[in-house]
Amino acid sequence: MIDREQLEDQVRALLPAAMRDAGPRQRLRELGIDSMEMMVLLDAVEERFDIELEDEDLDDANFSDLASLTALVERVRRRHG
Repeated sequence: MIDREQLEDQVRALLPAAMRDAGPRQRLRELGIDSMEMMVLLDAVEERFDIELEDEDLDDANFSDLASLTALVERVRRRHG
């Protein structure tokens, strides 16, 4: 099992290149991610971590920043064992 820092690094690598230096609590929307980039990011997260996000996971609060997105991946991975 990977630790949270490694998981965060893997999620960070999926961000658009211009956002990879963002702090864990910097809002992705404020950094300029648009809705299309967000959909691409969520697809990449599902593929990279072999998870399936459910409707309940698609709350803006779950992917507003890197820390929230990392926490979402952790929760979904635990939920699906």
